[in-house]
Amino acid sequence: MKFDVDKALTRLGNFNRWRLLMYTCVALSFNVSGTWHMMVVVFTGGEPDHHCNLPPNVTKEDAIPKEIVHGKSVYSHCKQYINLSSETNETENCPHGWWYDPDIGKTTVTEWDLVCDRNFYVETSQSVFVAGVLVGALLFTTMADRFGRKPVHFACQWAMIVIGTLCAVVPDFTSFAALKFFNGALREGTGLTGIVLTCELWQASMRSVTGVGMQLFWSLAWFSLALLAYLIRDWRQLQLVISLVSLFTIPLFWVIPESIIWLAANGKGHEAADLLRKATTWDGKPHALDDIIGDGTERLMSIAGDGDVSNHVTNQKKQQVFKRLRDLLKGDDKKEDDGPKYTLLDIFRSRKMLLYSSIMCSLWFVNTLVYHGLTLLSSKLAGNIYLNFFFSGLVEVPAYIVCILVLQTLGRRWPLCFHHVLTGVALLIASFLPEETESGTDIKWLITVFALIGKYGITFSFAEVVLYCQEIYPTNLRNAGIGLSSLFGRVANILAPFSTYVIKFFPGFPGILFGVMSIVIGFVSLLLPETLGRPLPLSIEDIENWDRIPRKRSEERGVVKVDTDSRQDEEL
Repeated sequence: MKFDVDKALTRLGNFNRWRLLMYTCVALSFNVSGTWHMMVVVFTGGEPDHHCNLPPNVTKEDAIPKEIVHGKSVYSHCKQYINLSSETNETENCPHGWWYDPDIGKTTVTEWDLVCDRNFYVETSQSVFVAGVLVGALLFTTMADRFGRKPVHFACQWAMIVIGTLCAVVPDFTSFAALKFFNGALREGTGLTGIVLTCELWQASMRSVTGVGMQLFWSLAWFSLALLAYLIRDWRQLQLVISLVSLFTIPLFWVIPESIIWLAANGKGHEAADLLRKATTWDGKPHALDDIIGDGTERLMSIAGDGDVSNHVTNQKKQQVFKRLRDLLKGDDKKEDDGPKYTLLDIFRSRKMLLYSSIMCSLWFVNTLVYHGLTLLSSKLAGNIYLNFFFSGLVEVPAYIVCILVLQTLGRRWPLCFHHVLTGVALLIASFLPEETESGTDIKWLITVFALIGKYGITFSFAEVVLYCQEIYPTNLRNAGIGLSSLFGRVANILAPFSTYVIKFFPGFPGILFGVMSIVIGFVSLLLPETLGRPLPLSIEDIENWDRIPRKRSEERGVVKVDTDSRQDEEL
């Protein structure tokens, strides 16, 4: 039996209540916890102003030497005079620890003295977290292609509760960093499977709206993290709160279904049809898909053995089943082959697939590096750390809204190129602007403005790349393909935290690097195919034929073979 999954999803209508509810549940289930775990280092690893602890009745002016940093005279963070009465001005490293500005509260930096010769430890712990993300991108996405999106998604969520809680109570930095690795892997497992779950709820014509609209949940979580960190100034308490929030996903396990597209592509046609029928029933139209999907009447008859279906279903149900299938059942009811099975090695067997995958991996690398680099650098901008973080998230909202509107009309390639170039130009300008004019006027605010313009551009492009990536890979390679692309992104994410370290010594370098890379990858992205309006590809052959198959013909290829015999007796 065959039915067109994309056509069935389209028939549901864009405002089907069941689908909207599932979409919201999935988006909340991974965006809240995922955003908080990924970005909380801005606050838990915040480095406040500090200097050596001083003896009683000794002032900073008397005991702390000044140093020239980026052309300015500032008090040393790591040195103090050995003998205050001596005129030799000899200095030493802080013998009695450090004094920390209490404004941002207790952080991992203040608890474990991660400053001076240990001032790269915070960046290292975040890189360890992202190394875990890299492993999770490969491991859990491949598992999701094999065993289903739903079980992997929830298993990662619940394991993250345990690991995150342990992070909040460990006594030393080494244990903390080791746990962050597993935290990162689980975070990526729930995040990528969640993205695919939401994407596969919708037909091709709505992917740009729902795929990018999903990122608004990320922004909402971002805003709430700024408020949460402002209210909770102890890093252990904050880490505990962001870990326990995943408890709300436990009841969602009995609410959120498996992906309809995954079920259809893996020989579970009855389950896919049941979910579609459930969706139409919620809108009071249980027979809306009668001409597309069926209940497997012939299978029911064979199960009864003697033809008496009343042993399994009522006569009324029998008639209803018969009515739903009479226009679709053609030929016998033999089990058909599942959709084509792929491994990552199949990417290298197709030149076109290899080219597209290489560009997609590069896009993930650049977008991840620039996006997370700018996010972490928000704490280094002039002004309040909580407001800077908030505005860095606020600028994402118009980026997502514009992305939804533009991708529906202008496609993928040119908007992606434009916003990469916009990001690059804005960051290059910000990198070469001085903090003060020759007359002494402070223009740090202008640097912040261009940095936020760059953040807008990279937010738009990153949101599109996440969507675009799903449209490049066929069904049974989609999670693995996203995992491969994400792997390159996570390599960049490992490097991104060190942008906050490099800027201490070379203030303009991160912006220049980010700007040049954004411009280059923007033009390279034009080599990708346009996917606006195409159904999700089912096989590599579909992708190979994209350039020479007219749009209407390519849409006809969105027919998924489903197995109506795989349903067990007790499910009837």
